Amino acid sequence: MCGIIGSPDKNTFDNLFDLNQERGNFAYGVVKFNISNSVKVVKDNDFDKKVEFEDDTVFYLGHLQSPTSTKRDYADDTTHPFVYKDKYLAHNGVLSNFDTLKEKYGSVNEVDSSVILPMIDQIGLKQTLQELKGTFGCWLYDSNTSELFVFRSGSTIYTDGKNFSSTPVDGWELLDEGVIYRFNFTKQRYEQYDTFETETGFFI
Repeated sequence: MCGIIGSPDKNTFDNLFDLNQERGNFAYGVVKFNISNSVKVVKDNDFDKKVEFEDDTVFYLGHLQSPTSTKRDYADDTTHPFVYKDKYLAHNGVLSNFDTLKEKYGSVNEVDSSVILPMIDQIGLKQTLQELKGTFGCWLYDSNTSELFVFRSGSTIYTDGKNFSSTPVDGWELLDEGVIYRFNFTKQRYEQYDTFETETGFFI
């Protein structure tokens, strides 16, 4: 079980970071990007460090990791987010068909989540999500197009329309499964972009 979070506001992001540590306190990764689409990635396993905020950042994305394998040593390359061809992705959940997908599409590393970006590159976002088996709640930032997406099947993602969190927040709603949401930076809210078929019947 891990946590994914996102907010255009640094104070809200900081609060969500603290809230989601109950879901993941092994390692964390943060993506920050500004209006000129300069992207910065920070990864660490020292939770005593506070995430540095910068005035020109327009959005903060985070992943708080709880290891889902026997590996217990921190490594930068197995810490979310994963990067592939200027796309950034973080995943909460477990993919049961990772070995099959890796053989077919390749992967960034040995973590199950790392197969998702090569798949998107080869067959597109919607088809990728329909081929994944298991559970997933993800954020995806494409710096080529300056688009931010969130989507889930099984794994939880709550939102107030502008911010999102794996851990529930009072008054926030659970995003619908099987829907790809894209963030409208002008309106500062998530809007339905597309749908995909999902059969997952449980949450993590």
